[in-house]
Amino acid sequence: MCPSNDDILCIVQNVLSTMANTDVETCPITEVDRNSLKLAGCVQISGEWQGAIVLRTSERFVRNAAAQMLQTQADELIESDLQDVLAEITNMIGGNIKSQMPGPSFLSIPSVTSGQSFEFQLNGARVLSQTHVCCGDEQLNVLIWESSKCLP
Repeated sequence: MCPSNDDILCIVQNVLSTMANTDVETCPITEVDRNSLKLAGCVQISGEWQGAIVLRTSERFVRNAAAQMLQTQADELIESDLQDVLAEITNMIGGNIKSQMPGPSFLSIPSVTSGQSFEFQLNGARVLSQTHVCCGDEQLNVLIWESSKCLP
């Protein structure tokens, strides 16, 4: 039911290479520095399958992607630019993952959260999968949350 880590890596590679001219590769979970992941993008899926796709990443990852997407210098970007770009990346990756889940289903508008110390929690849901990718030294974690309504 859930896309494999290889499928998710392929989706992330396709989205980021197309949108931000950025290459990514898998990185082992032991190399993930969760303290640097200060931004989160989320889209929820409703319908036959219910859950959410959450991207956790660093500001530098989003800043580098935004500079490529907006064709500007990374240091010229403002907070709203970063939020808009993370929302769009979340929307594209989430939409591609949604297409691999049971349907019909609908994708919500993306939301973005930033902060030093926060945890994402989706009531009545559990993490179904986690895929960790790296672009250079920067990380992007893709989490698929499944609603308890889908659980046996």
